[in-house]
Amino acid sequence: MRKPMSLIALCLLILGYSWSKEKVDARLKARLHNVDIRYLPTPELAKFLSIGFESALADVYWIEGINYYGSELLTKQRDYKYLQAYCDLILALDPYFTSFYDWASTAFIYTGLEVTRDSIVNSTRYINKGIENLNKVYRYSSPILLKGGFNYVLESLTYLPGLTYFAMDARSFSNQRDMFLVAATYASHASQPSMSAEFKLEYLGNIAFEAQTKDEIRYALRVMSSSGMNSKSAEFVRGLRLKLESDDEVRKLVEKRLSENPILQGAMLKSEDLFADRRLTNVLSIDLQKTWLPTEMLVLFSL
Repeated sequence: MRKPMSLIALCLLILGYSWSKEKVDARLKARLHNVDIRYLPTPELAKFLSIGFESALADVYWIEGINYYGSELLTKQRDYKYLQAYCDLILALDPYFTSFYDWASTAFIYTGLEVTRDSIVNSTRYINKGIENLNKVYRYSSPILLKGGFNYVLESLTYLPGLTYFAMDARSFSNQRDMFLVAATYASHASQPSMSAEFKLEYLGNIAFEAQTKDEIRYALRVMSSSGMNSKSAEFVRGLRLKLESDDEVRKLVEKRLSENPILQGAMLKSEDLFADRRLTNVLSIDLQKTWLPTEMLVLFSL
């Protein structure tokens, strides 16, 4: 009786081995076709394993994430399936990581794949999270703010929400006052002439306070009264958006995307009434050669 039972057990073992081997071989074949298999911890486990060095571990995952994004960008069968996982890990480990927010805002849109609503939403979500978290520690990032504005006005062609980002950038950084003019141009495209005038007046007010020479104020007034201001804004926006990317491959994707933008293609040539606002009329009609007041005081009084 033992012998038949032993044979049955042996047969079952052989069958089990064959079945297991078949499964293992199938998994090995699958790995040969998809060699990029990554085992990433959950954000909670990553924080536990960091033993107090969260920022350092965030740096490690950020570098890994950049390398992963770059490798996907250069392959034909790209799917970026681990991009979200990397971002969730970095965000949990270091919510004040400025460079991460800058990178994530680009990585979700410029993938070499079709730009979708979801990709724009994901990018903007990390931008807003970055602005919110950095504000808690009184830090601000011009590239992050600008990318937020560009996501709306260039990617989704929704102008009004983007103006808030441009205005915040212009108010936060003295070397970014020109972004008031970009906001004014897009406000004009959104058929908001009064808002456009407000941005122009705020630009002039800042220049009047901060200009080192009278020539700087004169230049600002000439820009404001120029009929080609919109076309200059188009050139400025195109150059600025490209300048935000340091990677050559990403810059090419951005440049291609900009070449398809209907507003930039039209060079922002929509006509507008420069003198639609009374205060603008007063400022732009100043004769700087025939006044005894200092130029900056004259501009401010006119505002």
